[in-house]
Amino acid sequence: MNHVANTDQHYALNPERKLVYIKDAQRNVKFTCVNCGREMIAKQGKIREWHFAHKTLSENCSHESYLHSLAKIKIHDWFCNTDNFILSLNTEYRCSQVGECIWFDKENPSYCKSYAPYKYDLKKFYDSCDIERTYGDFRADLFVYDNKYKYSPVFIEICVNHPCSKEKINSGIRIIEIVIKSEEEIE
Repeated sequence: MNHVANTDQHYALNPERKLVYIKDAQRNVKFTCVNCGREMIAKQGKIREWHFAHKTLSENCSHESYLHSLAKIKIHDWFCNTDNFILSLNTEYRCSQVGECIWFDKENPSYCKSYAPYKYDLKKFYDSCDIERTYGDFRADLFVYDNKYKYSPVFIEICVNHPCSKEKINSGIRIIEIVIKSEEEIE
């Protein structure tokens, strides 16, 4: 059975441009969409699951663009409001004896490889994160950098349906691409 992701919007921006979860939304507050900026209504009834809805239909605001914008805001806030920004990357490890190993099979080198998560704290090297910033010929969803410019910047790219272009990947810029399919995955 295929899992169908909920397409309701559970986040909106308050007048101070801070993210608000639907269960924390107060009455008589004007909310706007995290993507298109149009007015949202907090639907907090007794029948359907609580969610935000556009006051008037927005043709340029899809669930894909909502998830993309929400992920950028949440990751940016996470980076800016914590002491550590820990990423776990699945890293390839090879046996330390592969060069001298009599059992090493050149036809099947995966036998001597394994993968394990490696935790990496970006905050050890980078102190700033901007949403939608241009660097060279490319625009980053999130641009992570250090103010002393000792380290090359990192792009954090959000992929809902469209992965990074080959040009961006081959540019030499450090890129972390995060695949998002639902609000739950952003959390």
